[in-house]
Amino acid sequence: MTTEIRFANMTQFRPLDWALLFGFVLMPLLAVVAHKALVVILICLGAIALIAAVNQSKLGVIFARRSVLFCSVGFAWLFLTSLMSPDPMAGVLKSLQIAALGVLYFLLTWHLRTLPGDKKALVIAALVMSTLSAIVLLVLGYFAIGVVGQDMIEIRRANKLTVLFPGFVVAAILLPGVFGFLQQKKWSGAIWVIAAVAIALSFAIDSFTATVLVTITVIFYALFRNDPSQLPRILALVLVVVTITLPISMPLVLDRVAVVFVEDERVSTDDTTPVVGSVSHHYQVWRFAADRAAERPFLGWGFNSSRTLPGGHELMAENAELLPLHPHNAVLQVWLELGVPGLVLLCFVLWRTFMPTGWQEFNRRELLIRTLTVAAVFIAASATFGIWQSWWLSAIALALASTSLWHKGEA
Repeated sequence: MTTEIRFANMTQFRPLDWALLFGFVLMPLLAVVAHKALVVILICLGAIALIAAVNQSKLGVIFARRSVLFCSVGFAWLFLTSLMSPDPMAGVLKSLQIAALGVLYFLLTWHLRTLPGDKKALVIAALVMSTLSAIVLLVLGYFAIGVVGQDMIEIRRANKLTVLFPGFVVAAILLPGVFGFLQQKKWSGAIWVIAAVAIALSFAIDSFTATVLVTITVIFYALFRNDPSQLPRILALVLVVVTITLPISMPLVLDRVAVVFVEDERVSTDDTTPVVGSVSHHYQVWRFAADRAAERPFLGWGFNSSRTLPGGHELMAENAELLPLHPHNAVLQVWLELGVPGLVLLCFVLWRTFMPTGWQEFNRRELLIRTLTVAAVFIAASATFGIWQSWWLSAIALALASTSLWHKGEA
């Protein structure tokens, strides 16, 4: 009977509905095999949402005055700091690109929130099945590369397993939605099996960041799955404090990391001395970026200037650059390039993302999934990709927008 109902619902899908469905089916899988294609997915889904918004005359609702004002202030600061960077035109173009991706995100979020309930359920099921398929593909990729030793494609990397990392991170930030779906279906056992597989895979690809990301997501889910009402406030407050105090706390944290991971504590702050363990490269990059940020703490070095900082291309003991394109930490990169005003803007973004308008009326499942997804994105952004990379911003936008599928009622 349930299958008949679902089939009847699917026959009512219009071409744009099918495009939306297939977009979310492809998203996790493309993250594994061609992660840069996520930009195309966001553009296509955003275009579908734009058509729906125009047809329903909802553009004024989507882009409310307060949101437009805040986004305008943020864009203005990106534009102004671009003029301070070594390559102003590149910064301006990147600002326009980010603004376009932001518009697509707002459109898609509104569209998903206003879908009929039966269509939401089908898209959720499709996204969950695709995410699980992506995890299976990642496991097969690990065995092909790390165990059998045969590359499915030519991989020109010292550590070939790193080719799996973008896909794994995207799958990890989608895990809260997977857990919510399985909880709704009362398949609790499957949740812990998937969690165990994800944690084991993070160890297999030798990524401490991936292990922390999945582990914290699982712990938060286990602790708050029945009552997430206080979780958004708690996490938002913690992350805002972490963000705004970064100029003071970052040097202290790096000193402690050096003491713990450097064998000889007497040279723990020497930038030319490698740090033992898997955090070595991150330590050296963060130390260099924090030192450069401290030189211009208030206004920063200019938007999108990380790859051109003086001394950034010098090699350290491991024959790696001191700053390879970006600091591998979103908050540190914001401080480095946009200064203290950038950190303040980021705090507002974090607060509003955790607690959007009307969040008190969210049902428990939507609140839990949204909060865990935002937290997972913050953790991933704190130790992985450059925050201005278009594919990574698109992945974040798609993951956050997908939480709107759990919204009950109209936007």
